[in-house]
Amino acid sequence: MSVPRAWTPERVAMLRAEYPTSTDTRALLHRINALPGRAVPTLNAVGTRAHALGVKKSPEAAAAILARCGEHGTRNLPTGERRTPERAALLRAIYPTATTRRELLDAVNALPGPPFEKMGTLRLFIAFLGLRKTPETHRAIKRRVAAENKANGAPKPRAPRPPKPAPAFALPAPPPMRRERAVVKPATVRPAPVAPAPVDPGIARYERAKRMIEQRKDPAAVAASVGLPLWRVLGIVGEVRRECRA
Repeated sequence: MSVPRAWTPERVAMLRAEYPTSTDTRALLHRINALPGRAVPTLNAVGTRAHALGVKKSPEAAAAILARCGEHGTRNLPTGERRTPERAALLRAIYPTATTRRELLDAVNALPGPPFEKMGTLRLFIAFLGLRKTPETHRAIKRRVAAENKANGAPKPRAPRPPKPAPAFALPAPPPMRRERAVVKPATVRPAPVAPAPVDPGIARYERAKRMIEQRKDPAAVAASVGLPLWRVLGIVGEVRRECRA
């Protein structure tokens, strides 16, 4: 089962239509989540999606938000007290063509209100207003920086590092390693196994018959048991007798 998307086409269409004129992002978030789809979690998600779509606040909506921030600021010198409508109007007029940060910061702090102590805080205010510099201003800034670098001179090349001093004592160099020749042992040749000579079945019957005769077996029974003719068994009987006489 597929998970529904948070930013459906219907929600994107509502964001494009209502975000530029909306002065209450929380109410807009509730209306967006009322449409079918996965819930959009935070207010930052609404602003991030609007920025990705290129949707910006109208000047009237931004002025209304600034006025509300000035009336209901937080403690410890809140940002809303610095972001007055007069300063917002000044930034819209001079920021696209301003070429130096100091010029911009001094002009904004000259108006009534707590001063912007750092350029980073003022840059957040500029990003909130959605202001950008013109291409001509970017080119003028590059020309000014190049002229300043030329007037100050090219940066000097970094001097090379001095070589490291030699140690007070030097260890003797190790003797060269003697490379020994590898001794190749001759391969051991093993003789091929010799198969035993096949035993003649006639000799085996003869020896068996002779043992039975020595055990005083009947010649006819020996002939039948060994498979030799009777005359051959009788000959073996004579041989056994002659051996016994000797």
